[in-house]
Amino acid sequence: GWDASILKGFILALNDSHFVARYPQCSYANFLIDCDGYKMRYDEGQCVEDKDSDLEIFIKLADLEHRRTLIISFHLEGSIG
Repeated sequence: GWDASILKGFILALNDSHFVARYPQCSYANFLIDCDGYKMRYDEGQCVEDKDSDLEIFIKLADLEHRRTLIISFHLEGSIG
């Protein structure tokens, strides 16, 4: 039920402390892309990190040329993405 503004708020709230791992050569469509994984407990109502929240989100991002970012996967931590 997230809209673009909540997703944007989540991405902007990420920092180095949320980094999980690098995922080299992730398959995306017909491409292999290097990605970084992050996870954070998040308050979707306030669009801020909430370390006490039950809602922990995992996101895998790829940096592309021209300052663009591609979301490779996005799901609740522990669920299949």
